[in-house]
Amino acid sequence: MDTQHRTFLSSHAQLRTASGNGDIIQKSRGSGYTVYIVKTSSDTLYIGQTKNLQKRLVEHAQKTTRSAKYLRYFASFVLVYTEVCRTRSTALKREKALKRLTRAQKDRIIHGWNSGKGNRME
Repeated sequence: MDTQHRTFLSSHAQLRTASGNGDIIQKSRGSGYTVYIVKTSSDTLYIGQTKNLQKRLVEHAQKTTRSAKYLRYFASFVLVYTEVCRTRSTALKREKALKRLTRAQKDRIIHGWNSGKGNRME
């Protein structure tokens, strides 16, 4: 797998974003639900929501039966966006709203987040 375009796992089970900024995603306890976007090795986007982002990204990376079937078809992916919501209902609504956006609109959101304007989990 190309290490430049994959999710990195450290020995402390932390996930690093591969957007070049060195952020570390740590397990959040009781902080709500996270809506996230990952970019695949084929430059497609996958949007999901979860209570435990670290666990979910590990499931995707290991291509377990609990991972999204869509992501199993790609060699790798990188985390490019996260947003924390207080409730699952809010997270599901936000996930649905993000999925309805055009690719250009999603790219603008991702670019804003990676430029330090967005909501980052650290």
